[in-house]
Amino acid sequence: MLADERRADIVRQLEQQQTVITSKLIKQYHVSTETIRRDLEQLESLGLLKRVHGGAVSLHKMKQFVDLDVRFKQNREKKQETAKAVFHLLKEDDCIALDTGSTAKEIALMLRESFQRMTVITASSEIFSILESKDMFHLIQIGGEYLKSEKAFYGYQSEKMLRELHVCKSILCPTAFSLHYGLSDNVPLLIPLQRILLEISDEIIIATDSSKLDTVAAYHICEIKPTFMLATDKSISAIQKKNIEEKGISITIGG
Repeated sequence: MLADERRADIVRQLEQQQTVITSKLIKQYHVSTETIRRDLEQLESLGLLKRVHGGAVSLHKMKQFVDLDVRFKQNREKKQETAKAVFHLLKEDDCIALDTGSTAKEIALMLRESFQRMTVITASSEIFSILESKDMFHLIQIGGEYLKSEKAFYGYQSEKMLRELHVCKSILCPTAFSLHYGLSDNVPLLIPLQRILLEISDEIIIATDSSKLDTVAAYHICEIKPTFMLATDKSISAIQKKNIEEKGISITIGG
């Protein structure tokens, strides 16, 4: 197969499945890593895709970075429904770790209204502020360097502190969720903390509204695992629900 034919075929794959994985392209076309890298670079220069860690994504499904305050107002009803779905996966006296971001803020508001006793670990100063009025909540604020744009702490000190803890449930709120590409985000400084949340928890809840399903962001967090539980809103499509459940992932829908 000529290079132009191979590149056209890669574009067709992107139109069908929104993502391509470098390792799979190498096996499919029986070419070197360097050849596929050049292919993807060429297609990116033509505006036909966006290269990401381990492959490339269709620009139509690429989640762009948006400021936290703006994100909080976007799809807020869906995020509130997602928070209600998370409610059904928690119980009084749980020890949880809660991610940062706009969906995490909605979950914190739900926790404040729905539970009386809980241990909550978070790197978000905003989530801490929401929950600090709860007398019987045990709060652990992860410190470190402060990322003002996300109202959250990050860095070596944050990672060291988080690694010393253990929780029964971690709630991750990624920018994007893709069965092909995994979980991804647009804030690279916070990804090490998200990965640690996966390590220190007995159970993993992925809280993401339906607008983020079948999308990707610039920075890869992890692959999708059948042990994950997905909390989302009622706008999830039947085909999305079927595809996710076929991967062994349980889905809880709020509404």
